[in-house]
This record gives sequence, structure tokens and C-alpha cells, in this order.
Amino acid sequence: MVRLVAGERETRVQSEAVPTAHRWIFYREDSADPRHDVAVFVAERGIGDLQTETQSIKPHGGPVGSRDADIDFTFTRPTTVRALLDALTTMGWSAVTPVGHVAYMVNDEDDSYEWHDSTPEHIGEALAVLDARAHLPYTVALDVYHSEAKTGGMLMFHAGRTVVSFVPGIDRRRVPAAPEFTDVAWYLQALLPALVTAGLRGYEAREVCY
Repeated sequence: MVRLVAGERETRVQSEAVPTAHRWIFYREDSADPRHDVAVFVAERGIGDLQTETQSIKPHGGPVGSRDADIDFTFTRPTTVRALLDALTTMGWSAVTPVGHVAYMVNDEDDSYEWHDSTPEHIGEALAVLDARAHLPYTVALDVYHSEAKTGGMLMFHAGRTVVSFVPGIDRRRVPAAPEFTDVAWYLQALLPALVTAGLRGYEAREVCY
């Protein structure tokens, strides 16, 4: 939180305790009036399947809501992290987050959900790890970011690689007329044209309020 106050837009914390792993991403959502800026955290916990909780905290106040939004994409054949990233690059997406890092996760038989930070010049090495044959039975993930739209999230590749989930966890876009809801339509427009070229068969989008 000190880093956010100092002006950084994002900071991360990870802890692991068998059988649960937690990853917290704190980032700023700036408003026109600095007094109304909010700190948002995304808590991702690995318990069999990755679950994501997003919550906003106003200054001098408590939680203002907890909401979970994601889009599940189904492909006609197994895909790879590299293939989808290459396709998404044509739509302005990148694996480089606002803090200049490449963040990716590799799960294993221990359900550790271990996250790693790399640098853009080593993206090839990160993709090789994510697409390694040994990891096909397990979940892997990669953060992606759209620098022009200033939003991003996590691409989570499930075992078998025919289902990929997108979780908008970085500067989540909201419906202008109903800001408590995620602008899922925008994300679909920004993702679908690229994913269709990679063998997309269908998708399911949902948002749940706790």
C-alpha cells in the first residue's frame, strides 16, 4: 500500500501455505478527484481451481463491494499461450503489464499456483515454460495488458488447453451507466476478433456479486 501512496499503479504480494496459495494484486483506480481514488485488490487463491475475488476500498472507508467477472473461451483444438498471445498482439494486447513486468503462473501436482515475474526481453523463455509439455496436465496463466485502453487481466489456460479464461483484473473497465458492473462487452470486442483466428468455438461470460 505504501507503494500505491507513493504513486505506483500496481504492487503484488504472494504467499503460499499448503494446500492454498494466495496472490494479491493492489492497484490504483484514479478518478477525476484524487480524494475519490480507490485502491483495488485482486485476491487469487489456488484451491483446486483458481478463484478470483476483486474488491475496492475507498480512502477512510471499508469495502464497497466484491465482484467476480470472467469470460471462458472454448477452442476447437488445444491451443498454446504463445499462439493466443501472438493473435492478441494484433489487437493491441501485450504480455507487458503497467509496471513493465511479464507475470505468469505455473501450477503443478502440488497445486502451488506459483507466480513468476520476468522482463520483456525474456518473454520467449516465459512462454517456453508455460507451453512445456510437462505442464499440459496443469493450469498455467499469463497477465496481458492493452496499453491504449489502459486495462488488462489474466489469461488462465486450463488443463488440456481447449478452455482459456480471461479475468479482467488490471484497471477493470466498467459500464459507464452502471459502474458497479464490468464492461464485459468491451472485453469481448477487444478479444474475440483475435481469438477467432486461433480456433475459437464459443465463449461464456459471467459476473457474480458477493
